[in-house]
Amino acid sequence: MQSALDQGEISAVGFLQRQYALIVSECQSEECENQCVYGICITDGEECAVVLDISSDRELVEKLLQKIRHAGVAPDRAILLELAEDYLEELHSLS
Repeated sequence: MQSALDQGEISAVGFLQRQYALIVSECQSEECENQCVYGICITDGEECAVVLDISSDRELVEKLLQKIRHAGVAPDRAILLELAEDYLEELHSLS
């Protein structure tokens, strides 16, 4: 799996020394093999939290990234994963 961090294809916005990045990688499961999937990375120079494979919908993950950036979420993987799950559930219930 090659991530966007390796390819230099990230979108990052600094906030009080925190970096919020969109990560692009290839799905490895049989259902979506070789399809682009998107995740999020938050780092503050000391800690890093990454959640890969949130969705294959880039726009959806970019919107989530903006919400997380505006909220100033710290690099905590458990919190980041919970926010991503809540966001996806919210979108699914609106459909």
